[in-house]
Amino acid sequence: MYLDTVEKIKRVKDVIAQEEIFIVVVGEFNHGKSTFVNSLLRQDLLPTGILPTTATINIIGQGDEKIQIHKQEQIVTVKGEDLRSYIGDSDVSEIEWIGIRHPNIPFAPPVYVVDTPGLNDVNKKRSDVSYKFIPKADIVFFLLKADQPITETELSFLRDTLLKEGLHRIIFVMNFADAFEDEEEELEEMIESLKETLCTIEGLDDPIIIPFDAKRALNNSILGQTSEVDELISQIEKFQKNGLESLRLPRYKAMFNEVTRTFNQEQETYNQLDVMKVEELEIIRTWIASANEANQVHFSEIKNYLEVRQNDLLLMIDKSIERLSEEWIRECNRVVKRYQGPSAQFLEVIQQDIEHILSTERKRWVERYTPQVDLYIRKVQQEVLQSVTNMTKQQAVVLWKQIEQDNLSEVLFQPPFSDGKPDPTITAGLVAGGAAAIMLGLGGGLLLPFVGLAAYPIIRKKLETQALTEAKNLMLMDLDKIVHVVLKDMKQTLETYVEKSFATISETTLSQIANHYRSQEEKIQKQLHNQKNDKNVWYEQKNTIEKELEHEIEKIKEALFK
Repeated sequence: MYLDTVEKIKRVKDVIAQEEIFIVVVGEFNHGKSTFVNSLLRQDLLPTGILPTTATINIIGQGDEKIQIHKQEQIVTVKGEDLRSYIGDSDVSEIEWIGIRHPNIPFAPPVYVVDTPGLNDVNKKRSDVSYKFIPKADIVFFLLKADQPITETELSFLRDTLLKEGLHRIIFVMNFADAFEDEEEELEEMIESLKETLCTIEGLDDPIIIPFDAKRALNNSILGQTSEVDELISQIEKFQKNGLESLRLPRYKAMFNEVTRTFNQEQETYNQLDVMKVEELEIIRTWIASANEANQVHFSEIKNYLEVRQNDLLLMIDKSIERLSEEWIRECNRVVKRYQGPSAQFLEVIQQDIEHILSTERKRWVERYTPQVDLYIRKVQQEVLQSVTNMTKQQAVVLWKQIEQDNLSEVLFQPPFSDGKPDPTITAGLVAGGAAAIMLGLGGGLLLPFVGLAAYPIIRKKLETQALTEAKNLMLMDLDKIVHVVLKDMKQTLETYVEKSFATISETTLSQIANHYRSQEEKIQKQLHNQKNDKNVWYEQKNTIEKELEHEIEKIKEALFK
């Protein structure tokens, strides 16, 4: 009884009791979070790389040098080089967090820097870890890519997670700003565009945006030179100068409001259940069961709809990739024809050039078109959620008509997605990670089938006789096979990405619908049990719990706003 209220009260108490000040770094995979943390610490402490290098919550602070792995039932001390074993797809399910202490950390306790897994990590378990730690954050560095507009995924995380938790101490860091080293005006335009977008979000009237290059800042710090890190430190100090209570006040207010809202909602539900008779409860239980069955039928229609939209998207991807074939073959042709070097080096040089061209073009295409793919998927998700919400609202209307017609007691009915969107912690891995995830699926470099080409032995033989022109012609004849291999691999990876995203929409929607009706039915069933047995005991328990919770809420109010 009142389980949601009890859980949220516990969270508020944990925040009040939290003595540590956590500077949390968040952002999508491949945005350079670990390098950024190293620059903030002014030393190369955390492992970095192309693949996801943060699989757990890493809490870094000043102290005697040591690394401790905090598992559910034990603490294990490891050496610095062992930290890299907790990256990639390592199984870290038993690890709660990793504590890293070093005497040269520029922040003294109780201040700690926290590196988190990517919000859009392809491994959903790692992504969920970030969401669970967010309520503990005091100051947030939100890493974005300077050369890319802010994505819908990032905006959703900002609105539905950070600001919802009352976290307004956010510094937006536009990493990789070195891409605009000779184009300052373009960088200013990107900053202004980001600011305009952020200002449309309630609670972000004057966002702090800092262009940054983590690698350069880290190198400068290691060399003892002035770096951009100084500006980041000054922002932290500005937040801290008014004290911890001022720093956390917006969070306190948001969490307290959420506690009172949840308590009032649960209390209203139980009060409505209290006044209902056994016969009325049986009617409502029957109605819930029939509504659930109707939604299962509706969900079959949703699955068909998802299948159609998925096939439409795959067809668009297929057509787009078909067009790429001619462009890439034409570019590779140009490279082969213009080669004027020694015959003996022809194959080696051409192979390297073609690999570079196709790798670059593949990356460019993925980064350019993946946001459009993600946007399509998210629009489909919103349409599905809206469909389910409309369905449950219609069912609620039918229920109210039955209540009025039969003179039954009023009953509270909430649709599974009352605000039109699911819990962001549940759908953290809905879209697997955009361009970064697709590039991860494609792997690193290209493995082009030069040796496997039918003409390869003939080309090699021609080159031995200095017949460079003939070797070029043979190579040109087989370029379409090389390009086909790359495009086939890219197409398969994109198809897997799309299929996984649509499957997640389907599973998440079905799961939330099922959980919603199961919860409704359990409440009715429990009330029926209480009504048929000792109703006085039920009232006594309910009143006792309510008084205790009201007392707890009042104590929290006094502690927070004294």
